[in-house]
Amino acid sequence: MGRNEQRGVSLIEALVGLLVLALGLLAMARLQAGHLTEARNTNARALAVQMASDLKERMLLNPGAMTAKPADNPYLTGFKSAPPEDLPDCSKQACSPSQIAQSDLAAWKQQLAALLPDGDAQVFNADGDRHQFGVLIAWSDGGNRQRARAEAASEKEDVELLDEANGVWQSTTSQGTGVKDAACPEARICHLVHLRP
Repeated sequence: MGRNEQRGVSLIEALVGLLVLALGLLAMARLQAGHLTEARNTNARALAVQMASDLKERMLLNPGAMTAKPADNPYLTGFKSAPPEDLPDCSKQACSPSQIAQSDLAAWKQQLAALLPDGDAQVFNADGDRHQFGVLIAWSDGGNRQRARAEAASEKEDVELLDEANGVWQSTTSQGTGVKDAACPEARICHLVHLRP
């Protein structure tokens, strides 16, 4: 009597066990993908801090450029700004402090673009202190912000929280960089560092 009543039960148990295992493996794969994304972002932020430190060292090695008026400082640059075409090679000839700064910025931005995906930067004067600079380093996030918003769309509170965080991130008020026209470009991740060479 016992053997005939249990026919097929072990097959159902095996299928349920496989389903549970498959769901567990899918959850682990998603978790691993999230960890890889965060590891890339952490690495990019570490590179951004190193690059800001490199720029500070370049500024310290060129004290002549630091005496310029804040608005005329040759280290100030915007996103997507290209160096002058007639930039001399300061490693082979004597250059003015302004030319050295432009050469420094060109080499620095080229290195930034090589190290970070779609890497670029803006260097601006901090409000109220002519000796302090803001360095806003931006890189591509591979569409992660758009995916996060799409995933959060199911919960109204999540969308509102994400929009509020993006508002701070995009802000040009004291919540953001604190400087007008110094904001992170759309669909990019940014890291803000203040330097005082």
